[in-house]
Amino acid sequence: MKFLWPFVFLSFNAFSAECNVYGISDSPQRINCYIHQNAELEPLSLFCKNGVYNIVWKNARYKVEQAYHEEVERGSTPLIFQTASLSLKTISLHIYGQAKLSTKNGSFDGICFFK
Repeated sequence: MKFLWPFVFLSFNAFSAECNVYGISDSPQRINCYIHQNAELEPLSLFCKNGVYNIVWKNARYKVEQAYHEEVERGSTPLIFQTASLSLKTISLHIYGQAKLSTKNGSFDGICFFK
């Protein structure tokens, strides 16, 4: 019985992996956005699951292949989340931020809320 506790502790920690944006120490674990498309607001969610970022947009789930930040001389650092078929660029303005979603059908602007 005394050997069961370390196993339980290690098993729990294995499933609680956080996601990281390359070069950012306090990477977001969840971002909710609203993207302007065709005069409508389409919800988009970015979240961390088992150490991997995922994007859900228009009832489809996309695995983020690269997450990194752009270098800027001043101002907020843009974060980029790329999947095989789309790219999400966010710029934090404290509680909320700007978003630009790029797909094969074009680019769309929006607003995000960081959690």
